[in-house]
Amino acid sequence: MAKKYKILIFSLLSTILFSCETVIDDIPLSRFPDLKEKLVLTSFLCPQDTMIYVSLGKSVPLFGSGNLDTNKVLIFTGDSANFVRVNNFVPNGLVTISDGSTVAVLKFNSKNKFYEIPRRTFRIEAGKTYVVKARSGDLEVEATTSIPVERVRINNLQIRPFTQITSSFFDRDTNTGYQLQFNWQDVAGQTNYYKIFGEMAYRQIEPVVKYTNNKEEISFVEKTKYSYFRWPNEQNSGIRNYYTDQNADGNIFKVDAVNLFENISRFNTQSGTYKSEKIPDSDKVIRVQLANISKEFYDYQKSLTEHNRTDDNPFAEPVQVYTNVKNGFGCVAGYNRTEVVVRTK
Repeated sequence: MAKKYKILIFSLLSTILFSCETVIDDIPLSRFPDLKEKLVLTSFLCPQDTMIYVSLGKSVPLFGSGNLDTNKVLIFTGDSANFVRVNNFVPNGLVTISDGSTVAVLKFNSKNKFYEIPRRTFRIEAGKTYVVKARSGDLEVEATTSIPVERVRINNLQIRPFTQITSSFFDRDTNTGYQLQFNWQDVAGQTNYYKIFGEMAYRQIEPVVKYTNNKEEISFVEKTKYSYFRWPNEQNSGIRNYYTDQNADGNIFKVDAVNLFENISRFNTQSGTYKSEKIPDSDKVIRVQLANISKEFYDYQKSLTEHNRTDDNPFAEPVQVYTNVKNGFGCVAGYNRTEVVVRTK
């Protein structure tokens, strides 16, 4: 009797597995036109930038066979914090930008994988509307954005030394840096969106590992490193860099405490573990930016942050990333920024 039960269970499992495979194989992809490969177009336009950069790639459909490049690729927006995930770079596309009266063609830079054009050839101006188009084979996309008119000033910037002690199971570190405080006046009578950005450049001594005849050789060099805004509570820190004046028209927006740390790096080698070393009394350059951004910029970055926050959580509701690109994916957005640079020890 036990043998008969085993045979019955095996038969049922075989039927279930076979049925599942048959159901998947019998679904024609023609029933899902949205799963076709599409162009991914991304660019952030700013009057203060010296170059216009456009990223052009191709999406990888759910059941597609394309190679997925999961590297985070820097989109040059005048700061160092905007990233877009690009799949399958398109080096042979035709990318143009127009302000309604002038059309310019961007050239592909094989080194940084962007299409680009210098400001002296085509200028981005506040208040104007721009259309970016791209074509590759039989795929065509376009997107439109307007540059906000006002450059909003950073007011009452205060920078003070700050120390934070962090502990882990293995070690205890003292992080030194600066805490910043500032505010700005909202432009009244219209809907506005803002982004803040902070960066500190500093010098440290780091080990460089070299192998000669399979023997490890370590030398020490001085390098420039960068740190970016860190909020006292890291949760949702990406979203906290973005603001809207909805229900706060004409108000003063305040940033009461945001940190920039001189981070210590660890390097594991065959001979042991090394830490980067601070250089006493070396100069540090603090850069604070306030951008008046378009609605496309705000919606895209907010949805992208939410998407990344829930991406690895199987129980979270999926977040669709915003796009204003017709017939494709990505975002073309505009912004107008102000900047304060402070040099300190």
